[in-house]
Amino acid sequence: MRSRCRCTGWRALAAAGIAIATGCSSAPGAAGGDGGGDDGSGGGLIDAGILPGFDAAPPQGLFPLQVSADGTHLTGNDGRPFLLHGEAAWSLIVQLSTSDAMRYLADRHARGVNAIIVNLIEHHYSDHPPSNTAGNAPFINPNDLSTTNEAYFGHADTVIDLAASQGMVVMLFPSYLGLQLQEGWRDEMAKSGTTKCAAYGKFLGQRYASKTNILWMWGGDDTPTNDPPVEACMKAISDAILAALPTSQTLRSSAHWSMQTTSRDESTFTSEIDAVGVYTYNLALPDCRLARDRTPRMPTFLIETCYEGEMFGRCPAVSDVRRQQWWSLLGCGAGEIYGVEGLWQFASGWLQKLGSPVSVGEQRLFAVAQQVAWQTLALDDALVPVGRGTMGAADEVAAARTADHKQALIYIPPAGAATITVDLTQMTGAVNAIWQDPTADHSVAAGNGLTGSHLFARPAGNNSGGDKDWVLVLTVP
Repeated sequence: MRSRCRCTGWRALAAAGIAIATGCSSAPGAAGGDGGGDDGSGGGLIDAGILPGFDAAPPQGLFPLQVSADGTHLTGNDGRPFLLHGEAAWSLIVQLSTSDAMRYLADRHARGVNAIIVNLIEHHYSDHPPSNTAGNAPFINPNDLSTTNEAYFGHADTVIDLAASQGMVVMLFPSYLGLQLQEGWRDEMAKSGTTKCAAYGKFLGQRYASKTNILWMWGGDDTPTNDPPVEACMKAISDAILAALPTSQTLRSSAHWSMQTTSRDESTFTSEIDAVGVYTYNLALPDCRLARDRTPRMPTFLIETCYEGEMFGRCPAVSDVRRQQWWSLLGCGAGEIYGVEGLWQFASGWLQKLGSPVSVGEQRLFAVAQQVAWQTLALDDALVPVGRGTMGAADEVAAARTADHKQALIYIPPAGAATITVDLTQMTGAVNAIWQDPTADHSVAAGNGLTGSHLFARPAGNNSGGDKDWVLVLTVP
């Protein structure tokens, strides 16, 4: 597909509050998606006839997101429930040109993605870190975070605003710490010191306070408790950013610390956390249970687990990743984030990964979740008295029902039982049941007007993805 430069596009975007430079590049963006395209400064917009929606303002009433009154989930600014359904897009700002970023965002919007995890500044996982595709680095002096470069952050502004136009919250890391030193900004943060870190935070706070689709993220694969200079710098940045945000905004920040933690597990930042991300490479359901049950109650979501195709082999099968996501939807309650190896860093050939099996499965997960009042779902182990598997094991069935007992979702993982007994007295009346394929838009009727204790057998054979996991949807008409 060839794209055309649309010089008039910036005017409509500017009118919608989206900052786009007035230049227009004749380069259409590389067909292979390898970083080609416009110059990364905001020109070269793709024709709205090819990628519609980028001339629109953010969805009315959506941003800023808020925390629900009962602390269980997120809502739009108008109070409507918002299921966090996101993807790791760590290197989006630095690795892609404006036109390629639009390609990515348009595809993800069409699949129901409404949140993306992004590094504002990239230290390692891009072609020419820390410079963006136009060659602009974030800092004039890389060891001084107060020496910000306007050209770099101008492009970042554009990407954040384009995401807003697609109804996406940007979960933005101001200075990713990194699992290993070379991956993140720990060394530069320590060299900058708290005064310059605070200046950087003030710069970001003042610049982005009006961009209401940002959820600020602290940390990044590291818990700095035992690294006082880095912890002090991170806190100086976070304090300065939060000081610029309106007090009416109840969802401001979360955190991504070391593996096998939640956003609450760094004591210096506990008071700044408004939503709790669960970071686990273990079986996700037990970790979601524990995180969701902590008090005070906060919206709890899966922030990271194994990615599709990752090199470490922690989830060797696509169904392993899908199982983690379904367990997290039902166990954590407020949403989930997924990742695809090669796509999160936008490596060569990333366009071919847009329709990966996990991407398709996540699209299906979001569609099934919309069939019920997901915001009131809570795990109900009594719903499946026989065939539930072993708690905390790979065969565990996750069963959740809505607060009014009129709807339920029951996920049977690949290793789960072929048949389960469901106690339909947990529902408020006779139930209609349907098996939903978690890999494709495919369903199998499971009975209407059902009551009492009922035996359900998984559909014969495999699902459309060649696996044995299925989702049972129960509804009281």
